[in-house]
Amino acid sequence: MAVSVRLTAYGAPAFEALAEEVEAARAAAGHFLAPVSVLVGEHRQAVVTRRALARRGLIGVDCLSLRELAERLAGETLVARGLRGATAAVLAGAVRQSLRTPAAGRFGEVRDHLATERALLDAHRALRDLDEPQLSVLAKSSARAADVVAVSREVRRRLAAEGFHDERDLLDAATGVLGGRPADMGGQRIAGGSRSGAGAGSRDALTGLGRVAVYLPQRLATAELGLLAALGSAVEALTVVAGTCGDEAADAPVAEAVRCLAGAAAWLPAVVPPPAPSRVVAAPDADEEVRIALRGVVGAMRRGVPLERMAVLYGRRDPYARLLADQLLAAELPFSGPSRPLTECVLGRFLLGLLGLAARRYSRTDVMAWLSAAPIRAALDPAEQGGRWRPVPVAAWERISRRAGVIDGAEEWERRLAAHCANRRAELDRLGEEGDWRRAHIEREVATADGLRRFMGDVLARAEAANGLGTWRQLAQWAQRSVRDLVGGAQWREAQWPTHERAAAEAVETCVGRLGGLDAVDPDPDLARFRRALEAELASSGGRHGRTGHGLLVGTVGAALGVDLECVWVLGMAEGVFPGQAVEDALLGETERAAVPGALPVPQSRLADDHRRLLAALAGASRERTLLYPRGDLRRTADRLPSRWLLALTRGHPAGDSANADAVIGAGDLRDLLGERFWDVPSPTAALGACEFPPTPQEYDLRLLLDHRARGSSLRDHPLAFDDGPLAAGVALLTARASRSFTRFDGNLGDCDIVDPGAGERVVSPTQLEMWPSCPHAYFMRYLLGVEPVDQPERELRISALERGDLVHTILDRFLSEVLAAGAPDPESPWGDAAQRRLGEIAAEAFAERERQGRVGQRIFWVPERGRIQRELLAFLQEEQQWRRSHNSVPWATEKSFGMARRGEGASAPAEVPLGDGRAVRLRGAIDRIDVTAGGDLVVIDYKTGRSGTYRRLGEGPWQIYAGSGRPGSVKREALPRLQLPLYAAAARRIAGTGADVIAGYWFVSAAENFKWLELAMDEAVQVETRWTLANICDGIAAGVFPAYPRPRGHPSHCDYCDADRSRAGELRAQILRKADSPELAGWIRVGARELLAIEEHLRLAEGPPAGTEDGPEERR
Repeated sequence: MAVSVRLTAYGAPAFEALAEEVEAARAAAGHFLAPVSVLVGEHRQAVVTRRALARRGLIGVDCLSLRELAERLAGETLVARGLRGATAAVLAGAVRQSLRTPAAGRFGEVRDHLATERALLDAHRALRDLDEPQLSVLAKSSARAADVVAVSREVRRRLAAEGFHDERDLLDAATGVLGGRPADMGGQRIAGGSRSGAGAGSRDALTGLGRVAVYLPQRLATAELGLLAALGSAVEALTVVAGTCGDEAADAPVAEAVRCLAGAAAWLPAVVPPPAPSRVVAAPDADEEVRIALRGVVGAMRRGVPLERMAVLYGRRDPYARLLADQLLAAELPFSGPSRPLTECVLGRFLLGLLGLAARRYSRTDVMAWLSAAPIRAALDPAEQGGRWRPVPVAAWERISRRAGVIDGAEEWERRLAAHCANRRAELDRLGEEGDWRRAHIEREVATADGLRRFMGDVLARAEAANGLGTWRQLAQWAQRSVRDLVGGAQWREAQWPTHERAAAEAVETCVGRLGGLDAVDPDPDLARFRRALEAELASSGGRHGRTGHGLLVGTVGAALGVDLECVWVLGMAEGVFPGQAVEDALLGETERAAVPGALPVPQSRLADDHRRLLAALAGASRERTLLYPRGDLRRTADRLPSRWLLALTRGHPAGDSANADAVIGAGDLRDLLGERFWDVPSPTAALGACEFPPTPQEYDLRLLLDHRARGSSLRDHPLAFDDGPLAAGVALLTARASRSFTRFDGNLGDCDIVDPGAGERVVSPTQLEMWPSCPHAYFMRYLLGVEPVDQPERELRISALERGDLVHTILDRFLSEVLAAGAPDPESPWGDAAQRRLGEIAAEAFAERERQGRVGQRIFWVPERGRIQRELLAFLQEEQQWRRSHNSVPWATEKSFGMARRGEGASAPAEVPLGDGRAVRLRGAIDRIDVTAGGDLVVIDYKTGRSGTYRRLGEGPWQIYAGSGRPGSVKREALPRLQLPLYAAAARRIAGTGADVIAGYWFVSAAENFKWLELAMDEAVQVETRWTLANICDGIAAGVFPAYPRPRGHPSHCDYCDADRSRAGELRAQILRKADSPELAGWIRVGARELLAIEEHLRLAEGPPAGTEDGPEERR
């Protein structure tokens, strides 16, 4: 029977042609329910076509895809021969195993790379459309092509040997059942077998097919053409209803298929006018494109267009598929489209993350990302709660792992977490009077760290067990056990997980089960191959969201083929997005493909397919066609130009001549071409203000607020500002911060009950008190809320300044402790070789300890730094000898603590500093070193390993305890109080039990500072100044004054609490400057922000407090 062809435009004309063919077929059969079959490209299109025909009154039409027809004809035959269908996992396994044979050629060296496996799998699928003579020709085109062909042949051989068939085998078997032969692309027409050659087993199937119509065929593979040719000879009549879009390049694949089936003369397309866009929209970015399209969908619904007769399409899945799904779910609009890949569902991320940890050496960032990707649970101690499970505390574990210095490596999780627990337990022995609350905190931290250590031990043990497994079945069972243990089985998920995640989890478990059957195809797997196979299986197993034909159609432009629509929105019509770039295949380039002309698609042919799908989708919309393109890509900070295909459609032809198609054109040119049909959206606000009805609750509320502001009203007067808690709070916050008053949103917590440090209820440290003048907000966050800046150990290339200082302090303390235990040296005694050797030994022990704890940065930077520290320590011995001689002093104590315990000793009493107004500050701390002079005076020494710039002009002129990095000669307007030395001096007097004079100083223990000594004599003026400053600090804390005040850009004292990303310092400083006259801030300005004293009468405060007086609260006010 000859194959007939009916050419038609896409859209409504194509469906009318199909309906007429169906009616004609039944009329020829003489019965209105005579069997008629319609063959389409895929199952979804078959469902849509069957429903459309039913609405036309044409019921009982069998609509099926070509693959479904092949299964109907040859499925039982293949099963009878003992053949099974090769899944994506089986194909990938055959490729992996083939790469381990001599057939792999050059690819054998890179066989363990996932990209190699994927590229050869794609190449094999493409080569399955070639027959043996064509494969031989291709293999001769280049050495690389020969290796690709060899791998493909090896894959075919392995599949056949293990009893698998692929889609090409299925199509060829169906062709054979029909009495035909495999297709031959060598001629212009594919000859099929005679109908009389059909086997007896196929006659019932053929009788059920009746007359056949092939509806809107696209690019057909060789085997598909062969099956259709055989079908045309076997059935009573076969008609091809072929669509044409009017563009020769885009129509070329369809024309070739028609010519092969019905002869060269069968393709005589008529002139088809291009589908003109109803509107073109230039949006700011892809996110706004999606929002504008959905607003258009809602507007069309309000005009009476059914949701099922609308589609939002795109040419490239990323980022539109995810953005559309998120917005549609927020709008609660039903839609049908591709669901997200199983690699992105919770269980998929969990398994892929677990399997990938070993390859990434269990890096801390990867482990924490994995823990955050799924509701992972850990077993409680059976002694505590009967062995039940609980969700893992990801945030707490993330903080603990940072503090422990874990970076990567399986051994670090055990060693460093155990060391952290040991250090924190040792700290429990050094607690003073505040031990109760701090003890509870440390005990919780130790329990959390120990829980993380046990959990990671379980994960590592699981990985070790998996490494000992040698079959796919065992690895699949291991994965299933890990799922049950760490995230729960189906029963647990039924109660805990949302519906869509439960469905995705079932699909993931099915994929894992399929991997268990790969032992015959790909023996001897390892964990890395299991992960690659699982990732490929999950990526290829994505389903669909919603029911086909119900709700808004969402997908690529090809999803609208044959769908009866009224309104279509196409997103991403920007050059480089749709169409994308024509990228040459890495394995089979254009040179190799040219050796078998027409057999393998070239990059340009893929663009032609996309163009045809776009024109067909637009032709399918009978009412509105809206094309949208993004002017920019905020994700890549790039500008976008309109697509050449969009420009061609605006000019009234499908493709346009090359001169016009390549012309650069912008929004102004489109406005001239389209007039009112072009909308250049200036901003998201303008787009929201222009929409007919916002689709989501959030946009609806925003639109109400925009309209309210457009009428000149304040947001504070809108009902949402009263009803909506977050909005009302936001309005209040912005209003308060813009005012000149010091409000709760600026750090005014005067209504809160905050403990006065001068009341004696709590013990504080000098460093803690110094923070409030520098930045009250930082004090509030650090010491009242317990919030600390986030340190990422992975980013610490070098040892931190804080860690370096602690290391030097530890070494000097251990060394001097041994010296004092043996007897303090007199001022004239030099350090001998034995002392130098011992200092080197102590330093080496401390270095090794810090290295084990992972607190020294990367080794490449640590090794030279370690040598530098050791040289400076030895040089310090010589400086120390000269310093003792010049001060005529001897060491008396090292790391002398007060208000806290040390080295298992009992807690010492805190030092009290009276403020002169009836209050006293109780202090805790540890003095680095105390010396005693020959005259009985005390010398308090505080080691510093940093720069001395921030201590400039300490002890000079008025305000002696105020120092900073200001210019020499300034009146210390930008200086901050340095309380450590005067407060340590007061503590030293009480420790020594004497009223002797005290000298205190900072000793900069580094060659860069030339071992500088900065001294502060503790005279009466310094003591008065200290008490005055302390009283101001205690008053401010008790009054709840905690403004954020970051230092200017480039200032050495950067505040992570106020300006973590270093971008808002100017804004925050300007904000507090507006409020500088607030009386609540006066005390803080006097001691911490003296540069804000702009009024002439305040400048006298720079002269210092009245000498020899004890200013009380009333006098200071």
